[in-house]
Amino acid sequence: MKIKSLSFIVASALLGVMASCSNEDIAQGSENPGNKTESNDNANLTAFVAAGQPNEMKTRTSMDYSTGDFFWEMNDKIYVKDDDGGFQTSSNAVDKDKQSAFKFMMPGKYTQNEYIVYYPGAKTKENHVVIKNEQQQTVPNDTKLFGENGDCGLAKAEKKGGRFEFKVDHMISILALQPYTSIEYKSAYITSIDVIASTDNNIAGPYTLDGNQYKLTGTGSTKTITLTTKGTGNNEHGFRLTKLDEHVEPYRAFVIIAPGEHKLTIKYHLRDIKTGTVGVITKTLKKSDYKANTIYDIKSRIDVEKYDGKVYMWDAEKHYWNGYDDVQPYLNNDAANPNYPKSSTDSYNRWYNTSFMNIEGTGIATKAAKDCPNINEMLWYLHKGDPHWDNVKLWTIGGYLYKGGMWFKKASAIASENGGIGVNTLKASYGGKDYRQGTKAMQNEFPHKYNLTNAQQTPPTDKTNYFYLPAIDNYLNGEIRKGAGYGMGLEGQYWSSTCYALKPSDGLEYNGAFNLTFKQSHIGVHRSLRECGMRCVKFQ
Repeated sequence: MKIKSLSFIVASALLGVMASCSNEDIAQGSENPGNKTESNDNANLTAFVAAGQPNEMKTRTSMDYSTGDFFWEMNDKIYVKDDDGGFQTSSNAVDKDKQSAFKFMMPGKYTQNEYIVYYPGAKTKENHVVIKNEQQQTVPNDTKLFGENGDCGLAKAEKKGGRFEFKVDHMISILALQPYTSIEYKSAYITSIDVIASTDNNIAGPYTLDGNQYKLTGTGSTKTITLTTKGTGNNEHGFRLTKLDEHVEPYRAFVIIAPGEHKLTIKYHLRDIKTGTVGVITKTLKKSDYKANTIYDIKSRIDVEKYDGKVYMWDAEKHYWNGYDDVQPYLNNDAANPNYPKSSTDSYNRWYNTSFMNIEGTGIATKAAKDCPNINEMLWYLHKGDPHWDNVKLWTIGGYLYKGGMWFKKASAIASENGGIGVNTLKASYGGKDYRQGTKAMQNEFPHKYNLTNAQQTPPTDKTNYFYLPAIDNYLNGEIRKGAGYGMGLEGQYWSSTCYALKPSDGLEYNGAFNLTFKQSHIGVHRSLRECGMRCVKFQ
């Protein structure tokens, strides 16, 4: 793990100076000056003042990472063992959020010059700590819930005049997760984040603040922490997945973990509220020693495969939405847009190739479909390409998040596994016949479709010799194909370079072409109207 120490610009959490580290997919921190709070002792109570001298760290339980300011939060309390050896708790608690300093009044007898102060967190007491395995942060960059999530600390309170002053050191590590993307998403959110430790040790559960050893002790009980990011208002769906601007740092999602050597895996759970697509982006970090009182900035680029929105009528010169890219429908429930090509006189050159296939020759694509596989190759991919559906891999089109697609064996693998024939042989024929130049009977004789087995409805284990096609469905009359089981992420349609039409006198419609169609349940090679808008890509 590459670690880079940064200048102390940002102070630590809770009540002490936090160190910091940084790298890409890990860490960063700094000092922050404090101010002095005057004592105002009550009868039979001793003042423990959580505030530093000028130019020293403030002592707080939440932080503003961008400014370095720290604050006590509502209901915060401290605990101290008095001269009788028993825990005493402050008679008062913090009475409002974001207090810049606070004076705790302690019952009990205090005749020594130094005592250990315990801050166990917001929901526990004395020296008992629970680092939650279900943590929450409702606003990006917000640290208000540190204490509830498991932040804790110890301090050495020194007697100064008639009171004790202290600065607490955090006994936990803080992960400042910084997810970012280079893609402009329209409606994608991070709904939760999992932090998972490998089998070496736990990162959450019950622990003990040991005042004698001045550290957190115990083994915890779980290796997984889930941070939920759903809040209210703009954050009701979680944290917006936004494109990183060169002038703006990524926001931070904070996770409290137990210190120690950990090999961590971070899982970002995503949801597109427009498409309904949910998925996970996983980042695995190298093993590192996560120290107490330290913040680790972990930057993670969570891009997915981005596909352009270009679809074509068969072998058209320009794509289906050329000149109207900004109105192209990308959602399955989008209404039809009228700016699609309607005739061969289309001024944007989007109409299909109207060439005939004659009985002796071939129907050859010369424009958008010229690099697509021909009908023979399509049949090889269909029947010998071992297709596998993938409902895990995420991808994006038009700024929306989708999943669903098909893996096929590459042409080189198919050729090698079928007698070591050359790749060009796949172009020339399938099953001993060249279906580019057949009669109507020949074009009807090959098996057009088959159902996928259960094993083929999951991604291949080893994808080395496979390539992937996203399930991008066709457009017709200005809209994505409608109906149950159709649409983006549900069905993929790709043109071949072969048209099937003979002249009308030869007995076939004149405006069709072959295409590959796939779903989770089945796959086939079909003949479709050339006016459909489909993907035109070169297969591997």
